[in-house]
Amino acid sequence: YVRELAKMVGVKGSELTTGSGVGESTLERGRRLLAQREACERLEAADREGRRINDEDVLAILKRWPFAKNPYRKNVMQPGKTWVFSDSMGILRDRQGDVHL
Repeated sequence: YVRELAKMVGVKGSELTTGSGVGESTLERGRRLLAQREACERLEAADREGRRINDEDVLAILKRWPFAKNPYRKNVMQPGKTWVFSDSMGILRDRQGDVHL
């Protein structure tokens, strides 16, 4: 399974299991690597074309990204819901003031 997924994603099998996030499945890791690759391609294209990243670029990557179900984000949860799709990207400061990458 990992070998076939790695072939489809275009990476080594070890890349699907190394450095994966907490609770991240192999399939999620593969899909995130694809999104990351597309993001890099869009950044390089924008640089070549001398343009800024636009909303279309960002939205395309966010649509490709496999967000996880998160039952802990009570502050953004709609009434009657038990989870939201959620992920942390980039640099952020948590509620205790700690910075995470």
